[in-house]
Amino acid sequence: MRKWGIPVIAISAIVLSTCSQTPVEESKYITVELENVKVQKNFNDLPHVNVGGVEAIQASQFVLTTDELPVETDNDGNRLYELYGYRFIGSDGFYAHKKGSPDNIWPQLEHGYIDVSTRDVFWDSTLGLPTRYNVRDVDTLKLVRQFWVIADTDSVQVPIDDCDTVTVEDTLCVPLVSILEASDTTFVLDSAATYTLQAIDGYSKEVTGAQLATGYWNTVSRKVKFIPDIGSAYRIKFLYAILRPAR
Repeated sequence: MRKWGIPVIAISAIVLSTCSQTPVEESKYITVELENVKVQKNFNDLPHVNVGGVEAIQASQFVLTTDELPVETDNDGNRLYELYGYRFIGSDGFYAHKKGSPDNIWPQLEHGYIDVSTRDVFWDSTLGLPTRYNVRDVDTLKLVRQFWVIADTDSVQVPIDDCDTVTVEDTLCVPLVSILEASDTTFVLDSAATYTLQAIDGYSKEVTGAQLATGYWNTVSRKVKFIPDIGSAYRIKFLYAILRPAR
């Protein structure tokens, strides 16, 4: 799983009048899901655009217009959509990650569309996504908390549901080492090496491998914690990536 590159592209999108929608179109919806919250998004409540002659809805609109989702926010209240992977699931249960491909990332959703007539998701060809991302009859868009593991040669996207979870002080947590293990089946922790924990806002702290083995991402506070505690500077909010040492 490699880090996505998002090219600058231009797409002609013409907003269509809501009066052009047929009764059949108005009855369609997609369920947007994050953790235990599910919100039904009706097609007739979202702006329609014309993409190459196809009546569609921009994929990002399903998320931007759903305030009920428990998306993490920064200290100014901005919703941190970049902390999540976006999983388009067909009515038959298929999604790209089932075939080993990473979930879509936030910048891609600006260039993804749901066909109003079929509920198929399709993407601007400039993104170069494999055809498995063109999921048919999407009925669910699931947001999945993710982490990046960044090495000297590549970057790997790790969804939280690929990681182990343990109970620490009566709270469900993700061991930080589990994130590294999910990114690479051959990973072996080097206790003496230096690893870097990086937040979405650029804040970072270095830890040894031995310290990393005592670190967790708390699913309730959504912060990094260490047992025993090694100081408030290490209780990192908005964990985005773990940087591995050069090999």
